[in-house]
Amino acid sequence: MGYSPTIYDVAIADTDGRPLLHSDPELLSKDSVLPEREQFRNVRDGGIRRQLKTVYGEPRVYES
Repeated sequence: MGYSPTIYDVAIADTDGRPLLHSDPELLSKDSVLPEREQFRNVRDGGIRRQLKTVYGEPRVYES
């Protein structure tokens, strides 16, 4: 068995992807741009193979 910590973050960004509020204060600099994340609906609507790959694959962070 392995140990894998789960980290959650919360952010509110402007239309350019710059964080206005973030749970990690270090990401609030003027030059910071949040990375784009895949929409979770792509997994939800992606069929059984996509869902199995998501469950058993590498951990990823999704946009809801």
